[in-house]
Amino acid sequence: MSQDKTPPLGAEPKKEVSPELRREVSRRSLIREEFRNASFQAIKQFPGFAGSLGFLMKESSDSRDERLLRNAWQLVVNRSPKPDEAAFSAGKDLLKQAQNPDEKGDAFVDVIWALTQSVDFEQVQRAPTIWVRGVYRLALDREPDEAELKRACELFREATDLTARGAVIEGLLSGLVRSSESVFRQPLGKR
Repeated sequence: MSQDKTPPLGAEPKKEVSPELRREVSRRSLIREEFRNASFQAIKQFPGFAGSLGFLMKESSDSRDERLLRNAWQLVVNRSPKPDEAAFSAGKDLLKQAQNPDEKGDAFVDVIWALTQSVDFEQVQRAPTIWVRGVYRLALDREPDEAELKRACELFREATDLTARGAVIEGLLSGLVRSSESVFRQPLGKR
């Protein structure tokens, strides 16, 4: 019996794949991904279970507050809070103690004010559009429209020194968290 390397009739010869085009696939990750996709498809078939799962996946008030604080730190001081940072813990406590949307908004503005008084804030250089978009995302969880962006950017352009820039951030945020669109007045959503 000879070991003939010719393919059977009707079959195409095997083409070699370039090593640059190959990627390593773990059998475990492939099976896990297929199982995850199949699970989601099964859940979609049961509307009652899908509704319950959606309820369970809703963001809690505490997790929303923590997310907002982390995003505020990224915007204002251009870094994430350190795990043992006292100011971050104090901000979470302040938001947790607030009883209604107005108090939560005031507490959030107080945290932003404290961040604008830090040394880290002094080193952050951002364009006015980035400041405005960031504040709108924090307060309203949406982008500003063109008119809102233009008006708010003018405020930032007029703020020539560090103190004025901090006051603009604080004032803009304060006005937005008092609006009916504020994240603190909206029902908790999915994240």
